Amino acid sequence: LIQNALDKIDLMQISTIHSFCQQLVKNYFPVIDIDPNFQICDTSQRQTLFHEAFRQACDDLQMEENPLYDVLRSRYDLKQAENLISRMDSFLLSLPEPHAWLETHIDSIPREYDPGHPWFDTIFMMSEDILAYAEILLNRMYQMFAESFMLESYRETWKADSKMFHVKQTEIRQRSKSQTPVTFEKIKTTRGLTVQESDWKGRYQKIRDDFKKTLKQVDELLMTDPAQSLTEWQNMKETLQALQITLIRTEERFRRMKLARALADFQDLEQYALQILKDPRSREDARATWRYIFVDECQDISAAQNAILDELRDEENHLFMVGDVKQSIYRFRLADPLIFMDRIRKIQNGEMKNAECIYLQSNFRSRPEILESTNRVFRANMRAKVAEIEYTPEEELIPGRKTEGHEPVQIIQIDKNN
Repeated sequence: LIQNALDKIDLMQISTIHSFCQQLVKNYFPVIDIDPNFQICDTSQRQTLFHEAFRQACDDLQMEENPLYDVLRSRYDLKQAENLISRMDSFLLSLPEPHAWLETHIDSIPREYDPGHPWFDTIFMMSEDILAYAEILLNRMYQMFAESFMLESYRETWKADSKMFHVKQTEIRQRSKSQTPVTFEKIKTTRGLTVQESDWKGRYQKIRDDFKKTLKQVDELLMTDPAQSLTEWQNMKETLQALQITLIRTEERFRRMKLARALADFQDLEQYALQILKDPRSREDARATWRYIFVDECQDISAAQNAILDELRDEENHLFMVGDVKQSIYRFRLADPLIFMDRIRKIQNGEMKNAECIYLQSNFRSRPEILESTNRVFRANMRAKVAEIEYTPEEELIPGRKTEGHEPVQIIQIDKNN
C-alpha cells in the first residue's frame, strides 16, 4: 500500500489550504469574474487599502446623513471604529456565510425581558463557566487545610463559602428566575501568628479574594434590572447595526479597490473558493479532479475552510483528516478546534455515513512515566466546561515502546504573574 502511494507521489498535489484555493480561483476565474493574473497583496498593502476604504465609507454615510453613522460616531472615535470594523471583517470572513451570520445574531438580541429567550440560556452557560473556576478555587482553599500550619478558625468561613457556592450552583443548574445575592462571612481576626501561619493566611486570603470576585461576577450577569437590560439591549442592537452598515460599505469599497489592482488577500481566496464550489458545474468538476483529499492539523481549520472541504466531499470522494484538539494553537488566526470535535462526535453518533474514527494513542517519543503523569494532569483539568474537551480513555496517551527502569517525574509550576 505504501509502495503504491510512493509510485503515485508525482500525481499528488501537496499544498497549504490557501495555495489550493489560489489554484481553484485561477482555474475557475470566470465564475467569480476576477483577473486570473491577480497577485496576493501583502500586509502593508492590505492595511493601506482597508484604511482608505473605511474612510471613504464613513464619508459616504456622513454625506447621506445616515442616522446609524451618527450612532457610530457617538460611541466611538474613528480610530476605535476602524479597529473594530477591521477585526469584525477578519472574523466574519472566517465563516462560510459571513453577513448572514451577523444579521442572524443582531436579530437574536432580545426585544423584551423574556427569561425563556436563548439569550438567557447563554448567560446561564456563561455563569456555569464562571462557577467552574470558582469551584477550583474552593477546592484549593479546602486542600490548604491539610497543611501543617493551617488556621483551624478559617474552616468555618470555608464552610460558609462552600454553602454560598452550592446555592448559586443549584440556582443556575435549575435556571432559577430568582437569584440569591452573593454574601460572604467576615474572617475572624487572628493574632500572634507564627511566620509559617502568616504565610498560610496570606496565601489562603489571596485565593479567597479571587473566589469572592468570581462569584460576584455571576451576580453581575444574572441579577440585572429588566428595564435596564432592555435599554442595554437596544443600545447594543443600535451599535451593532451601525457597525454592520459601516462594515458592509467598507467591504464594498475595499473589494473594488483590490479588483481594480488585481489583488486578493488570503481570506478572499477562501471566500472565492467557496463561491466557485457553490456553482454546481464547477463543484462537480472540482470533485472529479480531487478524488482523494488528505488534510493534516485539522484542529486548526476555520469554519470557511471546513465548508470548502465539505463542498469537495461527496459519496465518490475520500476525505482523510488528521488532528489533535489538544495541540490547537491557531485560534488567534480564527481556527476553531470545535469543528474537528464536532466531526468526531457526528461519526461516533452515526450521523456521518461511511465514516470512521481512528484513535492514534500510541506514543513512541516519551517514557511511560512522562505519559502517565501527563494523563493524570489532563484527566484532572480537561473538562468540557473548562477546556472544551473531555479527557476520555480515547484521548489518553499509551506507551508505544519498552523502556528499562523507572525515572521520577518533576512537574514545575510557573506563576504567570511572576
